[in-house]
Formats: sequence, structure tokens, C-alpha cells
Amino acid sequence: MPLEFRGVAIVDPKRSAVRFAGYPKPGKDAPIIICEIQAGALRYLGKVTDPSEDALVAAFDKHRADIESMASAIYDRGELRPKITLNEVVKAAAENQALKAK
Repeated sequence: MPLEFRGVAIVDPKRSAVRFAGYPKPGKDAPIIICEIQAGALRYLGKVTDPSEDALVAAFDKHRADIESMASAIYDRGELRPKITLNEVVKAAAENQALKAK
């Protein structure tokens, strides 16, 4: 079941990640699913060299659709708290590159 997303993303400095909320469709009263993308994965995705929280949130906002799609796919695989790692981002980038090459 895909997730829908609304709200803002916040930086969690203790976890070195950006966290955001997803909600299982179609249940409006469904529990919140806390998702996160590791700061390193976000830096890679957004080509971020500035380590500030503002830069991470800006990169998240710029790539929000892709990040939410990855989080939803991870949730669909059975992870109740989707966590996007650098490996997930590199894998997705390689798959996108392969599709473009066809």
C-alpha cells in the first residue's frame, strides 16, 4: 500500500538524518509512518557540500518526490519505519541511469 505525504521535513541531528511523515493510503485515520533519509544519502542525491541543516532541508525539498517515492517503496517491502540510506540512493540512481540508456 503506497504512502501519501504531507507536512514538513525536519533535521534530526542526533540521527544525522532528515525525517518526514507518511500516511498509509486510503486511511485518513491511519497511524503516522515516520520516514527518514540519512544525511549522507541526501548530500549525495542533492550534491550538497554545505553541511548545514538549511542545506539539507533545501536538498530534501528539491528532491522530495523522489525521496517520497523511495520511502513508499521501502514501506511496501514491509519496513514500518522506512529509512533511506546512501545505498538506496545510489541503487536508485543507477537504475534511473540504466533506464535512460535504453
